[in-house]
Amino acid sequence: MNCIALIPARGGSKRLPGKNIKSVMGKPMIAYPISTALQSKVFERVLVSTEDNEIADISTKCGAEVVPRPSELATDQATVHQVVRHTLASLERAGELPGCFCIIYPTAILLEPRHLVESHALLSTRNVDCVLAIQKFKPHPFKALSYEKNVLFPAFPEHFTKKGQQLPSFFAPAGAFHWMRSQAFLDAQGPVWTMSRSGYILKSYEAIDIDEHEDLAMAERLLIAKTDVR
Repeated sequence: MNCIALIPARGGSKRLPGKNIKSVMGKPMIAYPISTALQSKVFERVLVSTEDNEIADISTKCGAEVVPRPSELATDQATVHQVVRHTLASLERAGELPGCFCIIYPTAILLEPRHLVESHALLSTRNVDCVLAIQKFKPHPFKALSYEKNVLFPAFPEHFTKKGQQLPSFFAPAGAFHWMRSQAFLDAQGPVWTMSRSGYILKSYEAIDIDEHEDLAMAERLLIAKTDVR
C-alpha cells in the first residue's frame, strides 16, 4: 500500500507567531518532521500544505513537495480535516490517490523515524482505518481539582483517594501524527472519530504539543537532552 506524509503548516499563528518555522537548535521547526518522514522511508512522497511562501521555500529545501493551500483554508477557523480533503482531492484528480496517508504535525520535532515505521505497521496489521499517536494522561484525570471561591475540592471525589494502579488508564492525542486509509477517510459520512481506529503510544517526552512560548522552550530542552544522550 503506497503512503504519503502530509504536513499541514499554515503561516498564521496568534499565540506563537511564525511557529512552524521558528528556529530550534539552529533549524526551522518544520525541518524536523520533514527529515523524520524522509528518514523513515515509509513514504513515497512527503507533502507540505501551506499558503505561506516562506514555509513553502523552507519545506522545498528540506526535501518536501509543497501543495499550495487556498486562502479560505489558511484561517484559524479552517480544520485539518478540510486541508486533508483538499490535498486528497488534488491527488485524486491527478490519479495519484495514495492507499494511506499520515498527517504529521509541523511541531512534532521529537518524533523519530521508528515511530512512523512502527505505527505504519499497526495500520497494516490491524483491522482499522486509523492509527492515532496518543500519550497517557499525566496527572490522572480523576486527580483533578476544582478551585472555586478560593476553595479546593476534588472534581471526582469517589476516585480521588484511590492509588494510581487502581485507576483505569486514560489517553489523549499526542499532537504528533495520525495515520488513515485514504478511501476510508473520503468515504466517512461523519467525523473521523466515527472511523475504526487504534493507537500508537508515545512517551510524554517523545511528543509535546507546541502552542505557546513555554511549550517551545520545553520541547527544545527535551530535544537537547535527547541529542546529548546520543
